[in-house]
Amino acid sequence: MLLLEKLQETQVALIDDMPADALPIQSAFEEKLIKTEFFEITLENAQAPPHPIESIELVFLDLHYDPNIGLPFDPYRCAQSIKSIVPEGKRYILVVWSRDTNKAQEVIELLDDLNLTPSQVHLKSKEQFSLAGGAYDVERLLAELNFDIGAPSTTESFYGQIIEIRKQSVLIDCLVDENEKKFQRRRFDLEPLDGAVTLEEGGFIFIRIITKPGSKTFEFSNTKSEKLATLFTKEGLFDESDENIFKSE
Repeated sequence: MLLLEKLQETQVALIDDMPADALPIQSAFEEKLIKTEFFEITLENAQAPPHPIESIELVFLDLHYDPNIGLPFDPYRCAQSIKSIVPEGKRYILVVWSRDTNKAQEVIELLDDLNLTPSQVHLKSKEQFSLAGGAYDVERLLAELNFDIGAPSTTESFYGQIIEIRKQSVLIDCLVDENEKKFQRRRFDLEPLDGAVTLEEGGFIFIRIITKPGSKTFEFSNTKSEKLATLFTKEGLFDESDENIFKSE
């Protein structure tokens, strides 16, 4: 498994519209003699290399390039930013470094279509690492990433449809096996869902469960995949049910 300390002869790319959010990370990598490139992306201009970089192994991606709050999120621009830097079919790790990590799945679905599916995805909210004065706790960020990337883990990813919203939990119909069209109804703790996704009965979301020694975490994202209405058509099929409340450990 690739650890940050082993990136000595590879490259890291930082894609962001705010240099202040990216340059401290670049400096931290350069102190470790890790070659790093920052690409500033704004609504008016998008920096990019002349061709995709074969040695890229790790990409930090901000999701919003909007200095004026109110403009809609553009997942296509995020995906195109990755395409300009990462060669098609390249194995790389994606770190979503953003204040809107709940929108990551929309970008990942587009990357799948472009044959740019990352080997690992890690969601890191800028707000969780912010310090006084607009600085970031980069040391803690990289320490967490080092553990996340290197620790043995299993990942379960699937789409779900919200069936019922209660005061402390949400019942979700989970498509746990897309090929065999196997569904299981699972009840999740409300707290990590509230604010992370749009909560409405009948709505679709994407769920990722990451299990590591001593911990289990859940990541929830909105999704606009057009195939979901068809995938969740279940004539003649039966659901399994698990009424345990799924929580992070």
